[in-house]
Amino acid sequence: VFLQLIESSAEPELKYQEIISRVGEFIEDKRLPKTLADRLIQYYEYRYQGSYFKENAITSTLSNHLKLEINIRSNRGLLETATILYNLPRSLLANLISLFKSPLYLTCKT
Repeated sequence: VFLQLIESSAEPELKYQEIISRVGEFIEDKRLPKTLADRLIQYYEYRYQGSYFKENAITSTLSNHLKLEINIRSNRGLLETATILYNLPRSLLANLISLFKSPLYLTCKT
């Protein structure tokens, strides 16, 4: 049981290493230029932060209310700055927020 616990705790990091390894193979196979290869690696490092987990597997077990609360928290900056959203009914705002996807931004190197 103890070994299973250790293995399961290391699984996200091992999966991340596997993904990074496959990205490296992809880069070599496609013979990507170094600048593009570096951006691709940077994307995966930022996206997974050194650990891989299946977000859908986690969120699919949450109640709708908890999903909404997490989504509101994740989009708090937008909700505070987008004045067009201020006077919307809470139900409409909740529907809009449920459609939001979290973007990933990388520095643009030309």
